[in-house]
Amino acid sequence: NFLAWLGVSLLTGHAWFVLLACCFFWIYHERVMFAEEQFLREKFGVIYTRWASRTPAFIPDFRLFVRPVTRFSWRKVARNEKNGVLALFLVFSAFDVAGRWVDGRVGYDRFYATATAVSLLAYLVSRYLKKHTRVLDERSRDKIIAGEL
Repeated sequence: NFLAWLGVSLLTGHAWFVLLACCFFWIYHERVMFAEEQFLREKFGVIYTRWASRTPAFIPDFRLFVRPVTRFSWRKVARNEKNGVLALFLVFSAFDVAGRWVDGRVGYDRFYATATAVSLLAYLVSRYLKKHTRVLDERSRDKIIAGEL
């Protein structure tokens, strides 16, 4: 998340904005992490506490890696990540326009505008498929993850 925020803030081309975005990220995510930890402690109790005591919060320990039970699924990505892709291009476009505005320029980058339009279309199609069809369903995968198979 930090690298994504950093990359987007760099689009403006202003060091003060990059610094401001980094500070905002730090403050915001510190509070998100605290709330998530509280939730997980309440939901899972000792199981979470034990897991958290041996799992690094920031720098991963690859020796603790456990191979997942299921394979990677593009359907799951299409079903669950549509919001993130659209948000990414909306933010890129907004930062590009803001950077141009600060510099006294008017307009927008055609690449960002096109990418935003394509990601909006993909979002709408994915949302439709998820709500009105079974194209993105993976019942057997969901059962494996739930421990039913």
